Amino acid sequence: MLDHNRGLLADLLEKLLPEVHYRQPQAGFLAWLDFRALGWGDDPTAHLLAAARVALNAGHRYGPSGHGFARLNFGCAPQTLTEALTRIAAVR
Repeated sequence: MLDHNRGLLADLLEKLLPEVHYRQPQAGFLAWLDFRALGWGDDPTAHLLAAARVALNAGHRYGPSGHGFARLNFGCAPQTLTEALTRIAAVR
Protein backbone atom coordinates (compact mmCIF):
# COMPACT_ATOMS: atom_id res chain seq x y z
CA MET A 1 0.00 0.00 0.00
CA LEU A 2 2.81 2.46 0.78
CA ASP A 3 4.36 2.06 -2.68
CA HIS A 4 0.95 2.63 -4.25
CA ASN A 5 0.31 5.71 -2.11
CA ARG A 6 3.75 7.18 -2.90
CA GLY A 7 2.83 7.13 -6.57
CA LEU A 8 -0.73 8.24 -5.93
CA LEU A 9 0.50 11.25 -3.97
CA ALA A 10 2.87 12.22 -6.79
CA ASP A 11 0.06 11.87 -9.35
CA LEU A 12 -2.43 13.87 -7.26
CA LEU A 13 0.06 16.66 -6.66
CA GLU A 14 0.95 16.85 -10.33
CA LYS A 15 -2.72 16.97 -11.33
CA LEU A 16 -4.25 19.04 -8.51
CA LEU A 17 -1.40 21.06 -6.97
CA PRO A 18 1.45 21.45 -9.45
CA GLU A 19 2.83 24.36 -7.39
CA VAL A 20 3.50 22.06 -4.43
CA HIS A 21 6.84 20.31 -4.74
CA TYR A 22 7.40 16.80 -3.43
CA ARG A 23 10.36 14.48 -3.70
CA GLN A 24 9.14 10.90 -3.48
CA PRO A 25 10.87 9.07 -0.60
CA GLN A 26 12.44 5.67 -1.19
CA ALA A 27 10.89 4.25 1.99
CA GLY A 28 8.63 5.23 4.86
CA PHE A 29 5.23 6.84 4.97
CA LEU A 30 6.02 10.54 5.44
CA ALA A 31 6.15 13.12 2.67
CA TRP A 32 7.60 16.62 2.89
CA LEU A 33 5.46 18.98 0.83
CA ASP A 34 6.86 22.36 -0.20
CA PHE A 35 4.03 24.91 -0.14
CA ARG A 36 6.26 28.00 -0.50
CA ALA A 37 5.09 28.74 -4.05
CA LEU A 38 1.53 29.22 -2.75
CA GLY A 39 2.58 32.01 -0.38
CA TRP A 40 1.00 30.55 2.75
CA GLY A 41 3.88 31.63 4.96
CA ASP A 42 6.23 29.75 7.23
CA ASP A 43 3.43 27.52 8.55
CA PRO A 44 1.10 26.45 5.73
CA THR A 45 -0.54 23.94 8.07
CA ALA A 46 -2.49 26.70 9.82
CA HIS A 47 -4.09 27.69 6.52
CA LEU A 48 -4.70 24.06 5.55
CA LEU A 49 -6.46 23.28 8.81
CA ALA A 50 -8.64 26.39 8.75
CA ALA A 51 -9.52 26.45 5.06
CA ALA A 52 -9.37 22.81 3.92
CA ARG A 53 -9.96 21.03 7.24
CA VAL A 54 -6.82 18.94 6.61
CA ALA A 55 -4.31 18.51 9.44
CA LEU A 56 -0.64 18.11 8.53
CA ASN A 57 2.53 18.54 10.60
CA ALA A 58 4.19 21.96 10.38
CA GLY A 59 7.63 21.77 8.80
CA HIS A 60 9.04 24.69 10.78
CA ARG A 61 8.79 22.58 13.94
CA TYR A 62 11.64 20.46 12.58
CA GLY A 63 14.02 23.38 12.10
CA PRO A 64 14.51 26.52 10.02
CA SER A 65 14.79 24.59 6.75
CA GLY A 66 11.19 23.42 7.24
CA HIS A 67 9.65 26.87 6.86
CA GLY A 68 6.94 26.74 4.21
CA PHE A 69 6.80 22.94 4.30
CA ALA A 70 4.33 20.47 5.76
CA ARG A 71 4.73 16.80 6.56
CA LEU A 72 2.01 14.46 5.33
CA ASN A 73 1.50 10.89 6.47
CA PHE A 74 0.47 8.92 3.38
CA GLY A 75 0.18 5.63 5.26
CA CYS A 76 -3.62 5.71 4.96
CA ALA A 77 -6.39 4.51 2.67
CA PRO A 78 -5.99 5.83 -0.89
CA GLN A 79 -9.44 7.38 -0.62
CA THR A 80 -8.33 9.38 2.44
CA LEU A 81 -5.24 10.63 0.62
CA THR A 82 -7.31 11.60 -2.42
CA GLU A 83 -9.84 13.44 -0.25
CA ALA A 84 -7.13 15.38 1.57
CA LEU A 85 -5.41 16.51 -1.63
CA THR A 86 -8.75 17.39 -3.25
CA ARG A 87 -9.64 19.57 -0.25
CA ILE A 88 -6.24 21.27 -0.30
CA ALA A 89 -6.49 21.95 -4.03
CA ALA A 90 -9.92 23.53 -3.55
CA VAL A 91 -8.51 26.28 -1.29
CA ARG A 92 -5.36 27.24 -3.16
